[in-house]
Amino acid sequence: MKALHSTTSRIINILELISNNKEGYTLTEISKLLDIPKTSLSPILKTLVYYNYLAYNEITLKYSIYIGILSVSSSVNKNNAIVKFIKEEMNRIVASCNEICQLGVLNKHEVLYVEKVNASNPIQLATSVGVQFPANCSALGKALLFKHSFKELENVFPGELERRTENTITSIKDLYEDIIKIDQNGYATEREEGMKEVECIAVPIIKDNLVLAAISVSIPLFRSSQKKKDKVIDLLTESRKKVEKYISNMNVKSIFD
Repeated sequence: MKALHSTTSRIINILELISNNKEGYTLTEISKLLDIPKTSLSPILKTLVYYNYLAYNEITLKYSIYIGILSVSSSVNKNNAIVKFIKEEMNRIVASCNEICQLGVLNKHEVLYVEKVNASNPIQLATSVGVQFPANCSALGKALLFKHSFKELENVFPGELERRTENTITSIKDLYEDIIKIDQNGYATEREEGMKEVECIAVPIIKDNLVLAAISVSIPLFRSSQKKKDKVIDLLTESRKKVEKYISNMNVKSIFD
């Protein structure tokens, strides 16, 4: 493999770091976290601000993701036939159950959120398009890990599993036992494992025994009932079948192909 361009690598690392924290980071924090000298980091950040990829808050002195990067992400999704098809299904799901629907893919041990359709009375979630979230803390993550063996899970999570609430699964053994239930049920669930007062249901999108993506619906506990959850499961299952049929004859290994 040829040597990578150091400045380009730094820019990518900066954007990935900041995208995972909606509060943003200061120059000093970014410098320490990425081990980049401030003298080298400062002009990169200023350039990213100039082109609207980052926003700079003069009060908190923090840099955060801005509209430039979001517009690039949006254009990728809009021009992708598979993502467009899934988005149509997500709109159908939300129109029927009036709860937030999200699409995610697996990036190492985290879920990368690709699309989101809000309900008319949406709840505030810790996730949004472009943000990454620990896979062990979400139904989306469990669905994306569906085909992983116990050993593969150990490789995905070489260290401690991140905890977000007291209900978060923090052992590989418990995570694996939860994931294998998907084979019987056809869907993944979590209740207050990633965020208090919210439960989620998710289904994997599978082609040639590979999980390409997953779709989820988030339900606040005060609106949850077994009847509603059964309806959401039916909606997600129907959409999963439609998407898998749509991509069945495509030569793809990713929803972005």
